[in-house]
Amino acid sequence: MLFDATFAPNGERIATGVGSGDVLVWSSAGELQHRLVGHDKPVWQVCFDNVGARVASASFDGTARIWSAETG
Repeated sequence: MLFDATFAPNGERIATGVGSGDVLVWSSAGELQHRLVGHDKPVWQVCFDNVGARVASASFDGTARIWSAETG
């Protein structure tokens, strides 16, 4: 189940927060680039930093994480 989705500022990537607790980073062409695993409950919000290099995520498990959008 998808909870949130956001585009990188340059439009080259999309990050999605899903019910499994993962953050998925996609190319704008729809190819999965990274599966970021670390939350124990659904991710309800994701956002990129102002250059698109990092993704922040917030989960119903009460944690927030910052990930590299480029390397995972």
